[in-house]
Amino acid sequence: MPSSQATGGYIFGDDGTNPDDIGLSGEGAVEGVKFARSLKALFPLNTADINNNVISGLFQEGRAAAMIEGTWQMANLRKAGVDFGVVQLPLLPNGEHPQSLISVRSLFVNSYTKYPNAAKLFAELATSRDNAKLRYEMTAQLPTRRDLVSDPAIMADPNVSSFLAQLQNATPLPVIPETSALWVPSYAALSVIWNDDRADIKKTLDNMANQMRTAMKTSG
Repeated sequence: MPSSQATGGYIFGDDGTNPDDIGLSGEGAVEGVKFARSLKALFPLNTADINNNVISGLFQEGRAAAMIEGTWQMANLRKAGVDFGVVQLPLLPNGEHPQSLISVRSLFVNSYTKYPNAAKLFAELATSRDNAKLRYEMTAQLPTRRDLVSDPAIMADPNVSSFLAQLQNATPLPVIPETSALWVPSYAALSVIWNDDRADIKKTLDNMANQMRTAMKTSG
């Protein structure tokens, strides 16, 4: 959660590499989640009644003024003919920038392929400058190649500049296998906190962290 990470919370310690150090229930994380729950006064819906598709639909219908999304949503909005703009996430009450998570889509070639030369050529084609630029043009998703970051055709889009600005205040999603233990417990915990004003934030987050530890032991 952006507000949680901006107040000292984190998923795993040591820059996301230490699954034994879960930082989602400490004092900083609690403070960030407390602020997030305060926003329910502006958006009084339960999590069961809302999801990304609903939010996107409301936005496209002009019934939602804003939504927090990634670059992947731009192509959908353009296809729907929506006049939209992208801005960096606003500052939190403590004056800090919200820390969004960064994830990068990757392509993998199976090392056991019977056609290693063809696989190598495909990998080179798929990650080439021309293909990365074409993918951006088709999907509006930012390319990961450094030599395209300053491409005039890409930088001419003001929405790209806004995403790049937010990128300066973002944290990479941990790439260790244990990250898979994050999603179900965190969604359940944040749903409880959002839906029930009486829920104790600290206890709920502690329970979430324990569920993550259990899931990691089970899968490990």
